[in-house]
Order: sequence, then structure tokens, then C-alpha cells
Amino acid sequence: MGGSSVQDYIMWAHQEVINIIMVISFMLIPKHEGKVKAASLKRRPRPTIAPSGAHLVVPLNGPLSLRCSGQRVVQWQREGGPRVRGEVRSPGASVLHVPRATPLQMGRYVCLEESTGEQASIYVYVRDPDNAFRRSMVFSILTRVGDSASIPCLATDPGLVDLKLESCQGGALAPGLQYSASLEKGVTIYSTEKAFEGCYVCTGRLGDARVRSRPYDLTVRPVPVAPPEIHLQAPKRVILTQGQSLSLACNTSNANGDIKLKWITPPGSGAVWYPQQPAQVDSASRILAETFAHVRSAVLRIDAVRAQDVGRYTCEALNEKGVSTESVWLDVYAKGFIHVHPVENSTIKVRSGESLSLVVNMVAYPKPNRFTWNFMGRALANTTDHVITTFNHSHRYSSELRLVRLKMAEGGVYTFHTTNGDATVNQSFTVFVISKPEIVSHEGPVDGQVRCVAEGFPAPQITWYYCEKPYVRCSQQVNATLEEQDVITITVFSPLFGKTEVESRVNVSTGRFHTLECVATVEGEQAYTLFSISERRVAHALFTPLLIGSVSAATVLCLVLVVLSYKYLQRRQERLHGDESFWCWPLALHLLSSNAVSCRPSGGSNSDDDVTTQMLQEDGLSLDTEDLLSFSYQVAKGMDFLASKNIMRSCWDADPCQRPPFRKVVERIEQQLSDTTKHIYLNFNSRIPGTAGAREDPTTQNAPLRYPNPGVPGTHSQPLLAHDEVFLEGMSLRAHRV
Repeated sequence: MGGSSVQDYIMWAHQEVINIIMVISFMLIPKHEGKVKAASLKRRPRPTIAPSGAHLVVPLNGPLSLRCSGQRVVQWQREGGPRVRGEVRSPGASVLHVPRATPLQMGRYVCLEESTGEQASIYVYVRDPDNAFRRSMVFSILTRVGDSASIPCLATDPGLVDLKLESCQGGALAPGLQYSASLEKGVTIYSTEKAFEGCYVCTGRLGDARVRSRPYDLTVRPVPVAPPEIHLQAPKRVILTQGQSLSLACNTSNANGDIKLKWITPPGSGAVWYPQQPAQVDSASRILAETFAHVRSAVLRIDAVRAQDVGRYTCEALNEKGVSTESVWLDVYAKGFIHVHPVENSTIKVRSGESLSLVVNMVAYPKPNRFTWNFMGRALANTTDHVITTFNHSHRYSSELRLVRLKMAEGGVYTFHTTNGDATVNQSFTVFVISKPEIVSHEGPVDGQVRCVAEGFPAPQITWYYCEKPYVRCSQQVNATLEEQDVITITVFSPLFGKTEVESRVNVSTGRFHTLECVATVEGEQAYTLFSISERRVAHALFTPLLIGSVSAATVLCLVLVVLSYKYLQRRQERLHGDESFWCWPLALHLLSSNAVSCRPSGGSNSDDDVTTQMLQEDGLSLDTEDLLSFSYQVAKGMDFLASKNIMRSCWDADPCQRPPFRKVVERIEQQLSDTTKHIYLNFNSRIPGTAGAREDPTTQNAPLRYPNPGVPGTHSQPLLAHDEVFLEGMSLRAHRV
């Protein structure tokens, strides 16, 4: 059996019991009284409601239909609710029809017979499957101490049982709290107290489920239990200058209108020529309906204060519980002033990247018209990096400059400035920004020295450490050596604000260790760099200015020598006749092939010269100065050719170990010749065709090759090869006579 059927059965049983009681009462009363009562009941029958019963349950959004019948005109009304809509009247009947029932239609409906005042009622439940309690628009309950408070947790289903009131936190209810619970009325709390304030929910059981309403906040307004509280709209101390006006407002509130408020002014100074200036007091009263409180206010005014007005002014409030007072002290000065609280430390050091607050506190009257902060004479604006905040309480003022994430460039003098027309104040702060050390440059070893330059603030302290291990920090090694003797440290640049640059040099010519470390320290923070002494090589002297100058001079001298040799050969050629011309390349080839020319170190004996002379004489050759100059010219041309092919560049490498031996040079020359020419023919026997101006001597065809001997008359110069011819694939090159 469902909950609704059980409830209907209970209501039916209840009605039957009432009927039995009425029958018994009719049997017990006298007959004439019974006749009178019966006649009275017969004369005034009650209206009837269909459907019958104590309550009606309709589904949410379902149709609601009620019919009221009577002997006279009847109408439908809502108990404590809005006007009924959807009613259709007819003689002796009224029909209420709502097509879609909502939670707003839930409540008790009364059928009233207008002429007799007889009525009948029925309670309508709008069953909401999602909400066991009717949704309400009011969740804040306001009451006063001692009154009753009603919480509208109305059930949407008459089958809800075990309706209770609980706190939202699930704890026990406040001691002394009494309430009653009803499906139609909700929960009523009796004799509320201040301790009953809080959050409450209604709970119950619907079928097998435990249901819970939305939370309700109960607020209990107290009644006057103590003297009134005074709100004075003025500081405890008021400062004015002579001639200014004074206005003081005093407010208080009470649970009822039984309250009094007034000002008590100080007595006069006692000087007859300065009588006490009377104060004007304006009073007002109003009721704040939203808080059920009565508010009183009183304002005291003095148009122009003078010295005798100095003193204490008291506001007094009175209610049925007692008297409350609040007072204000008035000081009168001849002119305005600014008193700055002393600053404990105006010189501040802060690390780069940190934030800093500069605060100036003061007492001033009248109020300063502006507060400004300057940095090194330049006005600062309120930005994200420089946040300027001003606080004011009574006549006390505070200005704060917040420097966010300080940079090195922000170190300097910050000045606070303010004025109120009567006084001017300047407060300066000197800020030094501490930066991490940074090694900006380093070099070496050069000429036996290593150089390290660091910057930071304060000035970095540079120290040097030696150690044996490579690529490690020497300062962190146990067996590291601190160098203190061969160190020279100087300050390169030291501004008042900003980074100081320090340079340090150390002599490493001894080369005692493998690794050298330069450590720069500022305020416990370090920067370092490592030098590998054993692996560092100094640039070769070929690239120094001195060597470059020497090479340039030698090149110029060689060019001069070549030019002179060329001029000399031209003159020599003019004196030579025909076949007496000197050919240098065959001589060079012969000398190289016969090893006639040899190199010897300086300081050798003259026997080498004798051997060379003897070899030349055996070959029938003799050399003079002209032959040597011609040979030198041809050798220079050959060297220039080799240099153009990048063959001789490796011979000038800065590292002697990288210079190739003569065997490698010969291999490279042979490779170059094999790449540029495929076939080379040297014809030493056949004669070449004659040319214009050339003379041939048939007697010299089979003659041996000789060098011209200027010391022997009658001898003529002849080339080492009587005829030469060079053939290349695809082209023909012939030697030119010199």
C-alpha cells in the first residue's frame, strides 16, 4: 500500500470518528436543544468540495480542478496566498480549473459562502518527482529576539513522514531551540534567540529515500540589551587652523525609538574678553525598515574656530539600557605644518632583481596637495616598475614607492617631495644595486701573462687559482694553489652608481700547473673562467707586425734585384751575337741533373768550392756573374710559378712540424706538372729551324756544351742545349731567347 493510500485511510478514519462523536453528543443533549441545533445546522449547511477529502494530490504540470457547491453564491480563496485565478462561477457553484499545476498552486484552498460565511477547505499537493519540498524564492529568514520564525519547507507529497529540522553542518541544534513541523506549514521556531542564528535544512523520509530541503539562513535581530553604540564620523583628534569651520557628526541606532542623543561642548577658557563661542547642534531621526533599527544623528558646527575652542567635544547617547559617549579632541594652530617621521636608514643596498619599498610617514595639516617621487632629478610616474601608493588616516599620511625587480641602471638617489602651501618636505634615499659578478673579457697566455676583466657592484674581488687537473674549477680542489705574488689588479672604471670594472693580470711564465682559474667575487656570488696554460699556443711570429714588415722589406729588395737583373740582361743581350746568347733553363736543368750545385752550411771549408770548380771544369763549363744573374732570374720566375699554385705556402706554416720535407715538395711539383701537361718532350740533338737574325755554325753541331768563359778570349757563350723544343698535347711552346 502506497503512502498516499495510507494517508487517505487515516483521514477517512479520522472523519468517521468525528461523525461518531457528533452522534453521541446529539444523543446526550436535551431534545429541545437538539432540535434547536438541528434546525440551526439545517439552516446553515456548509459548502461541499469535490473531489472530497482533506487533501488533493496532482502531478506537476498536470491539470488541477476543484468544484465548490453551496446553497448560495460561493467563491474560491487561497489561505494567506495570492488571488485565485481560473475560477468560473455559477449560481450555487464555483469551479477552479488550472491546466498546468506548478508549485505555486500548492496550498490550502477555501470555498467560502459569501452570505453566511460558511466555508470548507482542501489542501492541494503538487507532486514534484525531483523535489520533495516546494521550491522557494526566500532562503533568508529574518526575525527578532523572542519572536517566532517560520521556515517554508513545504512537502510536495503527503507521503513524506518524519519531518525534522537539522543544521546544515549536521550538528546538534542550539540549546533551548524548540520547533514544530508540518507538511502544510513547514517548520516554526518559537522564542528565537541570537544563538539560534545559522543555517538550517528540513529532512524527512519519502518512501525508502531520505530527502533534504535547500538550506535556509536564519538571522535574529537583537533587542536593546545594552547602552547604544555611537558612530562618530570624525577622528579622535581634529586639527584646524584659526578661522576654519568645524563640523562633527554623531550617529547611533536602537531597536526602538526610545533613544536620546546630544553633544557636550567644553567650557570656555575663562577669559572674559574671549567668551565661549556657542555651538550649533542639528538633530535628525529616521527608521531603517530593512534592519528594524531606529537611527539618531546629531551634527555640531562651529563657523570659525579660535584658540579658546581647543578642548574635548563629547557625543552622548541614551536608551533604556544606559548611556554611551564618544569624544573628539580639537587642536587649533596658527598655520599648517608637515612633520616627517625620522627614517632609520636612508642608504639602502639591494640585490639586482629584488624589489624594494621606500616609505615616508608624516603628520600634516592641511592635507598635502601632491606627493611626488624623483629619481636623480627626474620625476617618476606610477608604472608597473615604479608603483606609487599613498595612504591616509586622519592627519597621518604615508607615501610608498615600490621598486619592482630593480635593475643596475636604477641605482641612485630617490627623493620624495610634498607640500601643503604652508610647509615643504624633501626626503632622499640612496639606493645601491648589488649585481652579480661578470667576467667581461679574458685573454692569454700572451707574453707570459693572463688577463681577466670583471665587473659588478661592489667592486669584484679577483683571485687566481692553479691546479693540475684540466677543465675543472681549481678553487674547488683541495690541492689548489692561490696565486698572490705575481698578480696585478687595477680598477678600470668605478662610477658612483653602477658596475665597477676591475682588471687583473697574473704572470704564468713559470708554467708550473696545467689549469689556471680566474674567480670574481661580489657579496658571496662568483663568476669564473678557466685557462689551459699547457695547451695554449701563442700566435706565430709570422703574423706579428715586425715580421710582416721584415717580409715586406725582403720582397721589395727581391723585386729591385729582379729589375736590376732584367736591365743587366737586356744590356748583355745587346752585346751578344747570335749563338752567343745565354740560355738559362738548359743550364739549370744540367746543374740540377748533374748535382753540380750543392748547398753547404755557412762556415764550411773552401774545399767544397774547389770540388764545384773542378766539376765544372771537367764538364767544360765555366760560370761568370752574368750566368749567375740569369740563373737567379729563372729560379725566381719558377718560384713565383710554384707560389701561384699554392705549392710553397705549406713551407711557410707557423708550426715547423707542419712544414713538408723537400721530398713532399718534389712530389707536389711532379703532381702539378702531370696535371697540367700530358706529354713533355725535350729534344737535345735535333736542330730547330732557323729564325730571322740567327746564325748557325756547322762546326758547333757536334761540339760539346760549354759555359762561356769571359776570362778566355775568343770563346763564345753557348747554351747547355744546342737546340731545345718543348711539345705539349694540343699546343706547341718554344723557348724565348734571353
